[in-house]
Amino acid sequence: MIDITLFLLALTVLIIASITDIKIREVPDWISYTFLFTAITANLILSVIQNNYWMIINSVAGAIFGFLIGLLLFYTGQWGGGDSKILIGLLALIGFNVQTFYGLVTGNIIFIDYLFTSKWLLFIINFAIAGAIYGILFSIGLLISKHKEFSKEFKQIMKTKEIKKIRRFMFNFTLAIIIIFIINYLMRIFTEDVFVLLIGFFPIVMFYIWVSAKAIDNGCMNKKIYANKITIGDWVIKNVYVKRRTKDLLKEAYREFYIKDDKKLSLHAFTQNIALKYRKHKQDFFSMLFLRWNKKELAKEVHIVKTIMQSSSVSLAMKKAKTLKIDKKDIGEFIGFLESIHIYFDKFLVCGFQNTGLTENQVKIVNQLYKQKKIRMIKIKNGLPFIPSFLLGFLIFYFLGFWWKFLL
Repeated sequence: MIDITLFLLALTVLIIASITDIKIREVPDWISYTFLFTAITANLILSVIQNNYWMIINSVAGAIFGFLIGLLLFYTGQWGGGDSKILIGLLALIGFNVQTFYGLVTGNIIFIDYLFTSKWLLFIINFAIAGAIYGILFSIGLLISKHKEFSKEFKQIMKTKEIKKIRRFMFNFTLAIIIIFIINYLMRIFTEDVFVLLIGFFPIVMFYIWVSAKAIDNGCMNKKIYANKITIGDWVIKNVYVKRRTKDLLKEAYREFYIKDDKKLSLHAFTQNIALKYRKHKQDFFSMLFLRWNKKELAKEVHIVKTIMQSSSVSLAMKKAKTLKIDKKDIGEFIGFLESIHIYFDKFLVCGFQNTGLTENQVKIVNQLYKQKKIRMIKIKNGLPFIPSFLLGFLIFYFLGFWWKFLL
């Protein structure tokens, strides 16, 4: 499949990375970056020794392809940055065969032949299978070791209205199939009685598996840590707020936005964005477009937003709204809108759940607030360590090769 030198290199890195991922749920950058550099360098050396420049071309193409896959999975919240970097290194080592892909695009190679010769596809399929098996076994282990937390979360999920509705529907569906099965058994309408019964029980079984997976994710994969121990990329489960006394909501909201998002916006542009978002919030799309195009109308709207938000409390904002002849209901709706975008008079949002995890700026803010004794503990998601599934998938890839040929 691949050169024994490349195999031993990947095996060593994956074992070390698996140990660190299981222990601290993180793969240090020095491991992933060293692996990527070594994988490309090793392919370069082998291409020179074997007089085959396609090896280094395919290695670089594999790194680019791995980067695109890793980027997609990272920004959709499927895994962390360390997992993505290891994937890039692995695909750089395995390579993306540019020649066969070009043959597929030009029609010189048929699709089935391309599948039988694509090492990158073989690895991804093996990784997906290994990952599924590993994920199931890991979840069962969590369920056994944290059965109390699982049981508590399972009961809470089952009490929610949405879950009750789904469960009622599933039970009714299963009951209908059982009735059909009984009628079928008595009248001998169909021949495959057991198959009909299995169809009826399948949805209800899948429903309980789905609820169990949610209970494991919510109850068994979360942990509380000291706020100063969080790192970039950690997934915070619940929004973290800090109480405050507001002097000027507009300026304070602008300062917090600038620190957290690190975007270069003027105070006027920030106020203008709020005005436009509010129009959109009211589901008045055409009005928002008109507001954006009409500079005089936009200036009036910005003035209203600015006047109301330059307040220290809701009551003061209400008083200012009266001077602008704004209806009490409208100002209440506007304050509700501000809260929907996490702008409050009595508190501010430090961080919350996001697919890409905490940013560097958010980690700095949390550490500062910890030193000021305003935040002590934060609940984060203790995600599944993915790297062992990379290791298992890579071993299947190397020792079994294109195993699906034997199935066909």
